[in-house]
Amino acid sequence: TTHGPFVLYVEAVDTANVFFRQRYNLTVSPPGTPISGLTLTPASISLNYVQGNPAPAPVPVSIGATATPLNYTVSTTGGAWLSAAPAGGTTPGTATVTLTPGGLGIGVYNGAVTVTSATASNSPATIPVTLTVTAAVPCSYSLGAASGTALTGGGGGSFDVLTSPSCNWSAVTGDGWITITPPGSGSGSGAVGYTVAPNLSSNARTGTISVQGLVYTITQFGA
Repeated sequence: TTHGPFVLYVEAVDTANVFFRQRYNLTVSPPGTPISGLTLTPASISLNYVQGNPAPAPVPVSIGATATPLNYTVSTTGGAWLSAAPAGGTTPGTATVTLTPGGLGIGVYNGAVTVTSATASNSPATIPVTLTVTAAVPCSYSLGAASGTALTGGGGGSFDVLTSPSCNWSAVTGDGWITITPPGSGSGSGAVGYTVAPNLSSNARTGTISVQGLVYTITQFGA
């Protein structure tokens, strides 16, 4: 069998006696020559998303070839929540798949990442993508400690706020001798820092910091 590059012409005449001619470039490989195919890793992508939480981390996709390098293009289907970049390259390469589910309702969404190469034996190759969106869990809060003490001369302290990642909170106080360290708010678990002014009285005093209805009590010793 002859192998090598060839030029192929296809000619035709229609019923109106109009002549058509199309040129094609054809390469014939020797017998046993492996035809390169696309390899994609991972084979599938399945992620969960809770409404209100940060978007899932981007997923890297490795694009390879079983034999000689391949030029390829990358596209996605399924909706605006799914994208991939860059749009093309040469093996070995990497595409980053990004999921943007912020505006999606509760449900299961299916899409695909498709890699196409004109000379690959298995083109197009596809990675199925499944995104499951669930409702946000109602926020609940707790404090790492219910109270603390401060020396007569003043100073600083802190306590932990425990909650889910998407739950916002803020700390407030009505006592002028207690100052909450900025920012005094957060999303998800964090810490509240504070400072207290010196107590010039011989009597101990108490003050509070409130976080989402929970109370942290500070007792400062007298002079």
